[in-house]
Amino acid sequence: MKRTQKTLSTISLFAALIVMLTFNQCNESANTPIPTSISIYADKTTAQADDVIKLTIKTNLGTDVTAKSIIVADMKTIIGSTFSSSVHGTHTITATYSGLSSKALTITITPSPNQKFVKRVLFDLFTGTWCGWCPLSTFELEQLNKKTNLIVPIEIHKSSSYSSFKEPFDAAFLATEYMKQINPDLFGVPTVVLDRKIIFEGGSIFLDQYEKPVFSLLAPKADIGIAMSSSLAGSIASITVKAKFASTLSNLKLVVVVLEDNLIYDQTNYTDLYGGASKIKNFVNDNVLRALLTKSILGDPITEATPAGFELTKKFTYTIPSTYQKDKLHFVAFIVNSAKEVINVRSGNLGETQQYEY
Repeated sequence: MKRTQKTLSTISLFAALIVMLTFNQCNESANTPIPTSISIYADKTTAQADDVIKLTIKTNLGTDVTAKSIIVADMKTIIGSTFSSSVHGTHTITATYSGLSSKALTITITPSPNQKFVKRVLFDLFTGTWCGWCPLSTFELEQLNKKTNLIVPIEIHKSSSYSSFKEPFDAAFLATEYMKQINPDLFGVPTVVLDRKIIFEGGSIFLDQYEKPVFSLLAPKADIGIAMSSSLAGSIASITVKAKFASTLSNLKLVVVVLEDNLIYDQTNYTDLYGGASKIKNFVNDNVLRALLTKSILGDPITEATPAGFELTKKFTYTIPSTYQKDKLHFVAFIVNSAKEVINVRSGNLGETQQYEY
């Protein structure tokens, strides 16, 4: 009996000890501080394009919880805890941890001096409403525009050398010199010239022939970026062309032209395109060359030194004829090298203010 009582006493003492330990543990747990907020930190909040920025997430208690947090930049989850971008401007960074969300952190990305630019391709199309094979090139351009928005077309309309028909959108005052300088043997339409270096002449044009060379020209980044702005006061358009250089270049020329969209005229057609009619009624012509703002279609020399990081600014004015549609006008600027080949090109609408494309 005494042994039983002693055993029970021992068990009771052991049970009491467990209860006390459990109680103490509960008290210790209850007294452990619980974070109520988190914050996101960056080792720098302004950086150049493609710089790596280190991010850290801490609770209000000072505990680093970066490894356990979800970090989101511009609504996309980051893998790891660093951020970099080639997109200029402001970027929003947020984080979540254990049901807590941080306030947004703003990081500003600026261009680096040697950062290259988006490359666009100049698509010169020599054409005419009288030309029955010209719809081939127009159709192919339309198909290419469905695959990329980086083509900058210029339609140069030319009257026929073999008839008395006068092309309604004739730009022979530019087309003749233009074609002669690109290649003295060029004279017929349709002719397509890509970046003033790859030429497709009339009879050699077949559908899909342009696609491969166009995309090969788009592949590399460009050493020059172009941005335009323009405004209208009455019938006077003011145009500013800016160009920024990612590397040191020389022997360059600038070309700036005026184009008009939505010029309508019946188009002769020898193809089965556009319904196959021999005369396409009310055919819409876009990107039609209307005027030259530089002195030469081959370009005005850039006399300034153009080291990496340099920004060129040129200003032009243009008096819009009363017969032109102001809301259908736009401008194209491009820079050519000493071989007369296009380094980069950009199109801008009247009233638009552009930023550089990286």
